[in-house]
Amino acid sequence: MIFKLILTEMPSAPCSVRIVFVLNNGVEIARHAQVASLHGILAEISHWMQTLENNDFHLKESSPVAKILVQPAQQREELSEKPLSVVNICGKITHGASLHIHNPGVEAYIKKERNNFGVSHAVYTRFCNFHTSNNKSSTLLRAGTSSQAIANGICHVFVTDSLLDVVVTNIVYNARLGRPVLQNNKRIMRAIKELALGPVRECMPVEECMFVHCLKQELTDPTTLQDLGLTNLHDVSIRINICRTGVVNFFFGLPGGLDIKLEPELHVISVCETLLQAIVNAT
Repeated sequence: MIFKLILTEMPSAPCSVRIVFVLNNGVEIARHAQVASLHGILAEISHWMQTLENNDFHLKESSPVAKILVQPAQQREELSEKPLSVVNICGKITHGASLHIHNPGVEAYIKKERNNFGVSHAVYTRFCNFHTSNNKSSTLLRAGTSSQAIANGICHVFVTDSLLDVVVTNIVYNARLGRPVLQNNKRIMRAIKELALGPVRECMPVEECMFVHCLKQELTDPTTLQDLGLTNLHDVSIRINICRTGVVNFFFGLPGGLDIKLEPELHVISVCETLLQAIVNAT
């Protein structure tokens, strides 16, 4: 195998560099490393070349490295790896006709708010934030991270008899790959499509957002929907935002919602784990 190595700047002291592997098909894969000499750079290149050769997805693509670029890296970038976790749960509470839906103990903590959507009555808690409509027919819940904790908070804030149903409508998961992600990497789209979960599309042009990859995965595979208990929901989708620093956010939309008692964030995370692994393999 013959490739071209391009050093944009020789290290004179220990420093952080970005090593970019440019494949024959135009895909670019990057890694950050701390090096102190040319020998250190070559050792890192050798290590990552070996890693690429052991990557099943890379082998299947059959596109060898054509060029390697070594560039100074920005020291301030956070590239540490972080596993998938829940960072936001949103949902809706439907109330029955009742004069008082809040427990007397929280009345003093209700804050009246007005925005473009009208007037709401908010209660901010460590479980999540509750925003009740002015006519007291429904409450939007936001900024939760655990269905159990949210359910506990609901019991403290609201009169139980006023509750008709409580559903989760959107879950946001976050992870860090521990590596940079470049714009010129069509392997990510190909890797996700190979999962055959449903149609995948770019949801907005890259130049119009802060992410280098913005994708929308529709969940239409019957087996997957059945395994997740989502067969009664329509238009289930996951928006995937991938930042250049390797931060990945999954926005899991559940139109119509799932009962909060089912703890949806623990069940549907498996799909996001599958998607995350596909992204890891492609980067």
